Amino acid sequence: MDPMVDNSWIHEKRPSGRSGWQSKMMKTKVFMTVAVILAGTILAVSLNGLGSNATLYQSEGVVVDFGGYKTSWTDVDYKEIDDPVELLVKASEKHGYTYTIGEDGKLESVYDGSATYSNDPTHSWGLWYVEKKSTSFTRSEGYGIKASDYTVTVWAYTEKDAEPAVAVDATGTSIYGYSQPSSMVTLSPVCTEIVASMNAVSLIVGTDSYSNYPSSVVAGRDNGSIAVVGTYTDPSYESIMHRGPDMVICDGSQYNQVQVAKTLRNSEVNSVVLYNAEDEKSIIDNIFITGVAMNYGMRALDVIESMTYAMNAIRSAVSGGAGTSVMVTLNTDASPTVAGSYTGISKK
Repeated sequence: MDPMVDNSWIHEKRPSGRSGWQSKMMKTKVFMTVAVILAGTILAVSLNGLGSNATLYQSEGVVVDFGGYKTSWTDVDYKEIDDPVELLVKASEKHGYTYTIGEDGKLESVYDGSATYSNDPTHSWGLWYVEKKSTSFTRSEGYGIKASDYTVTVWAYTEKDAEPAVAVDATGTSIYGYSQPSSMVTLSPVCTEIVASMNAVSLIVGTDSYSNYPSSVVAGRDNGSIAVVGTYTDPSYESIMHRGPDMVICDGSQYNQVQVAKTLRNSEVNSVVLYNAEDEKSIIDNIFITGVAMNYGMRALDVIESMTYAMNAIRSAVSGGAGTSVMVTLNTDASPTVAGSYTGISKK
């Protein structure tokens, strides 16, 4: 019995009126009701507050994009520098770039230490941004914007009508500015295999139940270093948190994974949500997103280069053919799983 809590009223004799035992009982009920209401209100406010900060977490800084998924990131506190041109100056100081501004006040070229990227009839430098809560790029008409007004700002060297490399995940959250993780959870075979392609299976401490490739993932399951944290369609928040990952890679094609990402961010666990990959470009984008978020950018570029080379070789081998309907199976069972519609495999 807690000596600080007076429960003596429980043993009091019930009086005939409402002023005694019954009165105390009513007061206690009122007190408990108010306490429950207050607790619920405080909890709701707390969760909403966490959602506003963690779910909408955005890194502060600037991206310089030289094309071909070759990008650099510079952390900058927007309270100190909010002007895009000053951010470019800061990025140049950090990475050793030199740049030229034309008489019209526009960026003309950037030298990255090995090559000069200059405006020409096919390519030009531009200032781009992603609106908050958006996943789409907009090219700024001028340089007078404030970086803090947007999710991310990018100085990009692009071809005509082309956009910079993807800079936000499927939830509109910046993919830049994360610390390199020492442990990760992947929530779909796609996520698992992308991380594995960058030789980072050793970082994985949890996967969905369907991730069974490469063999090192299966070995991790067998020796207990990798746990199953739910199914592809139903990830378990509690199981994920039990593994204590620094980063979780989620599949945006599954609603429950998008929702668990929000919950994990509320718990201050870095979560990256990949796009629903329906074509070659979106697959490459997802590889790039994962590599940038992990600070494995160079490895991601190697994977993208190898994949692009392989795809071009396949195109060359089948070019000029009449075309044949093909069924693609994902296993060798008697009743195989077949690649479905609206996937990268189903695209021509």
